Amino acid sequence: MTGKSPEEQAKIFITMIELEDEIMGAKGVFGADVVDKKLEMLKTAMKDLPGSCDLYLYKVDLIFKRYGMMENHVTNAWKEAINKFPNNLNLWRKYLTFYRSLEVNFDCAIYEEKYINLCLTKLGGIISGQFISHPKLPGTEDFIVDVIISSATMAIESGRIHKMITLIQLYIEFYLMRPKTTAGFDNLMKKFEEYWNMNVLKPGFEKS
Repeated sequence: MTGKSPEEQAKIFITMIELEDEIMGAKGVFGADVVDKKLEMLKTAMKDLPGSCDLYLYKVDLIFKRYGMMENHVTNAWKEAINKFPNNLNLWRKYLTFYRSLEVNFDCAIYEEKYINLCLTKLGGIISGQFISHPKLPGTEDFIVDVIISSATMAIESGRIHKMITLIQLYIEFYLMRPKTTAGFDNLMKKFEEYWNMNVLKPGFEKS
């Protein structure tokens, strides 16, 4: 694959792996056995392209096809991808979409607590410089704003307007308007907790 960009190489690998549906199908092999074969082939691809986020996301898809949400297979695949690419916006976009579309009985509060908060915490750490090995990518702040707006829209639709006003203020002040003199994510968290716990009425609070 000389001359191909890593993204192009990843697409070629995925296309080749997907051909196993036809190859194995012609032999009368279907279902889990085909997915297992694809996962074995993917291991080789990931060794050749260890920096490809697309391959890690493809692994999540295969794991989900193989196991569904049984045990922690998919959760662990997502953790692996997030730990390696915490600054990748496409990863977070797919992560939030995956869990948003997964819930049969969707609970806005649980989705916000488990998935949106993880996304914002990781990207907030990227912005604050907590992840030295992973630089902030262009569009990170805009992406955070989009996530906040999406979260606010869901909360409003579920009737939690007052709480959402408070959370919007919290998200924006913590992730996008932090004092430049506050160094380090842990120190930022400490200072913000001191501010947030002050006996001062804030937008969204009762009687404010």
